[in-house]
Order: sequence, then C-alpha cells, then structure tokens
Amino acid sequence: MIPPCRGCWQGRSSGSRQIWHLPARVCPHHSCLNSPHPRLCVGNCIYKRSLGLNADSALNSSGAMWQVSARSLSRASSRAWQRRLPWPGPAPAAPRSPGAAPAQGLSSMAPSIRLSPAARSLFDEPLAIAVQGLGPRQQVTLRTSLRDETGELFQATARYQAGDDGQLDLARCPALPGGSFSGLEPMGLLWALQPQKPFWRLVKRDVQSPFLLQLQVLEGHGERPGRLLAQAQHERAFLRDGVRRVPVREGRIRATLFLPPGEDTFPGIIDIHGLGGGLFEPRASLLANHGFATLALAYYQFEDLPQEPKELHLEYFEEAVNYMLQHPQVGTSVSSGFQELLL
Repeated sequence: MIPPCRGCWQGRSSGSRQIWHLPARVCPHHSCLNSPHPRLCVGNCIYKRSLGLNADSALNSSGAMWQVSARSLSRASSRAWQRRLPWPGPAPAAPRSPGAAPAQGLSSMAPSIRLSPAARSLFDEPLAIAVQGLGPRQQVTLRTSLRDETGELFQATARYQAGDDGQLDLARCPALPGGSFSGLEPMGLLWALQPQKPFWRLVKRDVQSPFLLQLQVLEGHGERPGRLLAQAQHERAFLRDGVRRVPVREGRIRATLFLPPGEDTFPGIIDIHGLGGGLFEPRASLLANHGFATLALAYYQFEDLPQEPKELHLEYFEEAVNYMLQHPQVGTSVSSGFQELLL
C-alpha cells in the first residue's frame, strides 16, 4: 500500500483495515482543511503526487476503505500548532528570486526565506532567520556569503532538518553536525562566517555603506551543494537613520564624530583603536546608534599623523578630550572620567 503524507495523516491498525486520523492544522498545503471531503487529501499529498497518482487512483489502489474519525477532526492538535513558527498565518508565497528553484513535489508553496528585520538591520542587531514551504522533515543546507570591501569572500554553512509542518526556524531548530557549527545557534550563520583566504579579517572601513549578506537554501546534506531551493539578500548596516557622521580636523585632532539623532546632549565616548593604525570608525558608529556621542580618534598612520607609534604624546589625547567637553551636544560624565585617567 502506498503510504499517505506523513504531514497530514497518522495511521493505526484496526483489524484488517487502516483508520487514518487527521490532526488539525498540520497539513503543509492545507488542502485537507479546505476540501469538503478531507480524505481526498490522501490523493493530493506530496508522496502520491510525486508518484503521479491522483485522488481516485490512490484510493482505489489501496483496496481499503479510508475513514476519518469525526472525533479526531474536532480535536485540536495543540502541541503541533504551538510548534509552528509564530507567524500570524500562512504567508503569501514570496516572489521567486532569480535562480531560485522550488522543491518539486514537496509542498504546494515554493520554499522561501523569511528574515526579521526583513531587508536591512544594524551590524550588531539580532537577525531572525526562518524558512517556510519545505517538505515535512526535509533536510536542507543553509549557506551565507559576504564579500568585504576588497572583494574577499566569507562563507558559513549549516545543516538543518525541517519540522513536520515544513517550517524551519533557526531560533528553535538546532543545526546538525557537518556544517560550520552545530546546536541551537540562531545567529550562527553570521558569527561563523570564515574567509576563503586564510587568516583574512573582516574589516569595515566605509561605515556609510552596508555589508551585503547573501542567504541560500540548498537541498540535502551532501558534501557538494545540492539544488538551490530559495535565496535572499540582506543589508547589515553600520549607521541608523539620522545618525550624523562629522569629520573632525581641529588643531592636531584627526577624528570622526558620530552624533545620535536629535538636538539633545548625549554621553560622550572617545574610541581609540588598537594596533593597525588609521581611522577605525565601525565601533564608534555602532555606539552612536545606541545614543552615545562617539569620537573615533586616530593617533598614528593616518594623514599627517606619525606613521609608527614610537612616541605617544598625551597632550594629543587631552586635546581630543577638551574638544568633546566643549561640544554643545556632548555631556561631561564619560569624557571627564577619561580626562582624569589621562592626568
């Protein structure tokens, strides 16, 4: 006998017959809920459809009478419903990205990636990743890719298995062994990004442009990438709307001041990068997103500053502190403490 869709039916033996019970709201394509004859879902389920059988042939080939318990239809499957992703309802199928291929015979809806925030987030902001439209317990590989400002490629992969309802939420589903990480890691596909070039670091110089993150859903868990099921892209930005970036060239100071939105006064921070020289702005820009007036201060290997940190003149840093103390939008609490440290 051809097995029915495990996402729709559960069977038990009753003498010489099979009685099939339908848990509420588990069918991934919902045809059993909308049909006046719920048992016809047996003929429309994904396993029958993949074999080219319709409802009548599936019912006739079994030689048995399919029955649905009325009691099971009225009984809500609360545990299965609670395991679903907390979406308000079945979302409309997302437009298919170029090159994305739906899983044939696995769902009535093409697989798609759902992100929250949807299109753009801050670099230090959590990103929720989920996939919908997969087959019940379908095995997939998720891959993220990102190129830095020099064009070097960073990638991470993780192996997952969808739930019985064809949904995959990285905040609930642990990654299986064999990828860049394993276990319950909702942000693993971001922190596990590794360079293709050994010992290369991910560095952002221009904070006014975001990193572009590519996400792909690939079929299976093979060593070689499987068929592309879905893809999406997402911007990871360093500046929130309204944050001001102000180059500072006063006296000997070579810096960039980041001010949060608004005309209020804000706690002041002076951000001094470690070894490597130059003017490093990413950390200062992210702090400004959270309400701090932050001065990214260069002290060597930038413009007319010394090329090597052979001698550090504390007067240079004191000048930066005084600049912050005199700024009309900078409070004194953080900067004054730094001034005491210099003294």
